[in-house]
Amino acid sequence: FQSATPGLQAIEDIAKVFNGRLFWSNGTIDFYSDRVSEPSSTFSNANVKDGIFNYQDVAKSANFNVAEVIFQDKKGHFKPSLEVVEDEDGIRKDGKLVRRVNGRGTTSRGQARRLAKYILHTNKLEREVIDFQVGLEALALNVGDIITVQDELKSFELEGGLVLRKETD
Repeated sequence: FQSATPGLQAIEDIAKVFNGRLFWSNGTIDFYSDRVSEPSSTFSNANVKDGIFNYQDVAKSANFNVAEVIFQDKKGHFKPSLEVVEDEDGIRKDGKLVRRVNGRGTTSRGQARRLAKYILHTNKLEREVIDFQVGLEALALNVGDIITVQDELKSFELEGGLVLRKETD
């Protein structure tokens, strides 16, 4: 850290180094890492409340096609440098939409480039949010778990997702 940073922000930045996310659950801070894993549960029209899945596109303001990663270049005496990766097809379609991130813990141009590509790739694929209600079978799920969604009312190729939030009444 180059300057004073609020504690929670510092922890979030550290979690980003391992593609992790920070969340608050049951009075404690917890983490999950975005990594390949098998789905832990399947939800279909038969086991969600009223058989309904509600779909929503990610806000247009959350979409981008240029990733800029600030990194501490070990070849440049750890001075901040910038690595830029562009999605040319996305730029032709929507114009330039830039997202700049701090690649905390990133010390080489290669690491920064991989992070930028990862950011662009996930942004391109993660374009829809599904909201639904389930019963007690969801209590075993946690933030970061991979799930499968089989909605007979909507046919789409990717039948998987990631739990982002869990609420109990």
